Amino acid sequence: MAKLSDVSSRVQVLEAVRELHDQERVVTTPALMRVTGLKQVTVSDCLKELKDRGEIWSPERGVYLPKYEHPPSRAVSRTNLPNGSVKLEVGDVVLELTPRESRSVGEIMGGSAAVLAAIEAAHQITEVASLARRIVNKSEAERPQKGGAAQDGGEPVGAASSPSEAETQKGVDS
Repeated sequence: MAKLSDVSSRVQVLEAVRELHDQERVVTTPALMRVTGLKQVTVSDCLKELKDRGEIWSPERGVYLPKYEHPPSRAVSRTNLPNGSVKLEVGDVVLELTPRESRSVGEIMGGSAAVLAAIEAAHQITEVASLARRIVNKSEAERPQKGGAAQDGGEPVGAASSPSEAETQKGVDS
């Protein structure tokens, strides 16, 4: 018999899978842990149960997607008529919209477009941040280790750069 807390955890994980997928983010166990605040063992158990129930699937190891049963996409077109009206066709359905209705539909769909633009910007920011991280890690790996050599890649501190300077330093050091 499932406990109430198990049921709510499973629902939380399923909703998080759907939300992350809708935002076009990769759905992984660590991502679900961040979103839900649940422990790894709880998230993993919920994912296994959701897969067994057929509510999610895994296209590759460690990545999860919700199972949506959408009908096949239909052709969509918009035609501007000379009188200012708009014909919006979705498959076999044709709507003839007044200019005001067309603007209203545009405003509604504009919100979806803005969300899509924000998702794309987030993807690009993530890619740039990842690239910057790799560059920093590479430059840190190539940096000389501390020790006998100077930290800036030049000569050790106090080293003479020419023979005459070496003689001068020898006289000062004595």
